[in-house]
Amino acid sequence: MQLEGHVEDVPALLARAHAAWTPGVRATIEAMAAGVPVASPWRELVGVDLAMPRLGSLALADRLHLLLKDRKLGPALRKRAEKDFSLDAFRARLGALYDAILAPARAAA
Repeated sequence: MQLEGHVEDVPALLARAHAAWTPGVRATIEAMAAGVPVASPWRELVGVDLAMPRLGSLALADRLHLLLKDRKLGPALRKRAEKDFSLDAFRARLGALYDAILAPARAAA
C-alpha cells in the first residue's frame, strides 16, 4: 500500500494502481473513469458495497481486499463513470433540470 499526497500526473498514477482509496468526489470519479477499483466514502458513486466510513483502518483494509480479490469491479466502476458522470450525462441531467424548471412558464405561455 502506498499513500500519495498531491499528485500532478493523476492518469500515470492510476495506470499503476491495482486499487485505490479516495476520500474526495473528484478523485473517486477519476479512479472510476480509469477503471481502477476504488473504495470511497461516497456511496452515491461507488455503491453501498464499496462505500466505507471516512475513518477506520479495518474498513479500509476490508474494502481494499474486496477490490483486489474481485477483478470485475474496476471495469464495472469504469462503465458507471462513463454512464453516470461523463460530460454527456451531465448535459442530459442539466437539460432535464432546466426543462423541469421552465415547464410551468412554457405551459403558461
